[in-house]
Amino acid sequence: MSYSSTTWVERKVAISETDVLEFESRLGVNLPKDFSKWLSIYGNPKKTLYGEINGEEYELDDFYSFSEIEYEVKDILDDVGGSIEGTIVPFAFDSALNQYCFFYPTENKKNPSGIFLLGSDDGPNDVFDGEKIKIELWVCTSFSEFLDAFSE
Repeated sequence: MSYSSTTWVERKVAISETDVLEFESRLGVNLPKDFSKWLSIYGNPKKTLYGEINGEEYELDDFYSFSEIEYEVKDILDDVGGSIEGTIVPFAFDSALNQYCFFYPTENKKNPSGIFLLGSDDGPNDVFDGEKIKIELWVCTSFSEFLDAFSE
C-alpha cells in the first residue's frame, strides 16, 4: 500500500502498534490491518478530496482521531440502546458531516463487513434493513479500496 504524501499529511510521531491494540481493546473490535497501518503513518487529507467508487461520487473531508472515534461509537450506542446487531465504527466524514463507518456484525468483531455512509440526518437505526445495512448505503468493501478512490 503506497499513498502519495501530496494527498495525506504524515504524522510527526507515528501511532504505535501498542496504541492501536489498546484502542481496539477499548472498542471491542479489530481494526482492518490496512486502516491501522495507514493510520499509524498518516493523519488527515491536506484538503477536501473527491473520489468515485462504483460510479458514485464521494467527498472526504477529514478522519476522526482515536478519542473522537470512541466518542462517536459511544454516541451511536447511546442512540440505539442496544437495538442493532453489530458495532458501527465511524472513522471519517465529509463536509456535510456524513460519516464513513466500518460495520462489524455481532458474530464477527475481527473483520468489518465493509464501509458504509451514515448520513448526518440519519440515526443508526435508519441504516438497517432487518439485521443488515441497507445495500444502497454501502460504499466499498475495504479501507484500501476507499483510500484508492481518494488518492491523487
